[in-house]
Amino acid sequence: MGEAQWPEIAVPVGEQEVGVAVEALRAGQSWAVQFTGAALVEHLEALYGRGWCNQAVARAVVFRPDGTRYGQPPVSAQDTVRRWSVWASPPVIGHELGIALAAQFRRDSEHTVRDDWGNKTIPTDPVQVFRAARWMRFTYGWSTFGALKALVVVLAPFFAAGWCPAAIVWAVENRPKGAKYPAPAQNIEQIRTRLAAWESRRDAPPIAGATWERTVGLRRERARRESSASGDTVQRWRGTRQLHDERWKYRRTIHAKREEDQRTQQVMEALHPDPRRLVGTPPPARDFGGSLCRCMRYERLPGLPTCVACVNEKRR
Repeated sequence: MGEAQWPEIAVPVGEQEVGVAVEALRAGQSWAVQFTGAALVEHLEALYGRGWCNQAVARAVVFRPDGTRYGQPPVSAQDTVRRWSVWASPPVIGHELGIALAAQFRRDSEHTVRDDWGNKTIPTDPVQVFRAARWMRFTYGWSTFGALKALVVVLAPFFAAGWCPAAIVWAVENRPKGAKYPAPAQNIEQIRTRLAAWESRRDAPPIAGATWERTVGLRRERARRESSASGDTVQRWRGTRQLHDERWKYRRTIHAKREEDQRTQQVMEALHPDPRRLVGTPPPARDFGGSLCRCMRYERLPGLPTCVACVNEKRR
């Protein structure tokens, strides 16, 4: 992982992660040049040990605990350390590196998570564990049970033992002897309790799974098989499409419109056998009293010998 790739919400643990996080902070914050390399590592290592992440460190330099902003950047290293010390707890909640990486790669979306993971796929590293747990929260309706981190703590030992999400759901819904629970789990604590009943059988999951690489291979093979249709299938599709296009074109012609009018006339005549009921009595002619225009189409405009249609035609 490069220096600029360290997630801002990840809390470094261990000497290697602390070193990467410090280098990322030095590259992105101007006030970091006030410290020597050793001094910055010393101060930040103490903050990291209390659960601070880089985003929390940077925010504490700009904002006070009451939410007000400092008027100017820190003038010295001592001023920066003083701004950190006024915070009793981190201003931003940090997470373990696995959660931060999952968020960094934009796997929080329900649509993306559903597409990325599989029901019988066994996670084998921290990032995959968080992806699988997040997918299970969305798929099985566990998102309201509690925080993702709490669910990961419960599921991680079983993932490490080779369990896939389908096996965990089976264990949550069924007892080890085969009897089904009368009601689904309502919270993370019930999930923990039901999984604890399978502790003696952790090495033998009830449903076998596969690795992520195997799942990806099967998905690619299925996509290739579905995309390589036979020649007969393609020919039938082309014939159906051509027939559809010809019908659509005919519906837009004069002949098709005339046929549609004839069908409408037949329906109307069937509803009213007597044609006189369709025509009715013609309304009496309106007496315009000599106010018609010479064109005999419309009434004359007030004060003019022509109608509005004749006026418009003369203006053209």
